[in-house]
Amino acid sequence: MQMHTPDELRGRAEDYPERLELWPQLEGQRESARYALVEMGGKRIRPVSSLAVGEALGAAPEQVLPAAIALEMVHNFSLVHD
Repeated sequence: MQMHTPDELRGRAEDYPERLELWPQLEGQRESARYALVEMGGKRIRPVSSLAVGEALGAAPEQVLPAAIALEMVHNFSLVHD
């Protein structure tokens, strides 16, 4: 299995939130979530680290990506709501 560079993993982590459908039940927090995930940018250290560890253990990035983005979402929500 080919190992990806941190920049390649970051690209995957940045592209994935664009494809997420956020639930209508989030109401006003929906815009905050989109802003935190898509527009704020950042280094994406948490998802990149998660993807790299997954790859090192033999998992494809696509398998790890939902959990990696979930970690980023929790982090970003804490920043938005702090």
